[in-house]
Amino acid sequence: MAVRKKTESKTNAHWEREALEKIALSALGEQKIARRWGIFFKSITFLYLFVLLFFAFGASHTKGGSGNHTALIEINGVIGEKEEVNAKDFFESVQRAYESRGTKGIILKINSPGGSPVQAGMINDEIKRQKNYILIFLFMQSWKIFVLQEVIILL
Repeated sequence: MAVRKKTESKTNAHWEREALEKIALSALGEQKIARRWGIFFKSITFLYLFVLLFFAFGASHTKGGSGNHTALIEINGVIGEKEEVNAKDFFESVQRAYESRGTKGIILKINSPGGSPVQAGMINDEIKRQKNYILIFLFMQSWKIFVLQEVIILL
């Protein structure tokens, strides 16, 4: 009987230890799962706030500069339909400058030896049309432009 009692006490002590290990390991597993979900939800919240702030502050500056400013359009080179400077690109530049919020004026910096009278005339007509809507200053570096010379506008 003494032998049996001794083995029973060893198994009871061993059983208690196993139960405590199982409880401790399950608690650690639950903590690990809770920590992972916490990291996941914190990451989602951070991403949501970042996207919200980006659209709130970043998207308002995509259409042009903030505040009042003066647009600068440079024309360098020969004016012609197939040249680097042409009426189509000029119209797009003036339209972007005109649509930009806060644009108070446009400075045209022209350095051109001349070129196609048709293209230069189209540019001239666009400048005259836009001067009714926005302040336009014309600065010419090369005085060989004959078609655009009469357009010097200082309002």
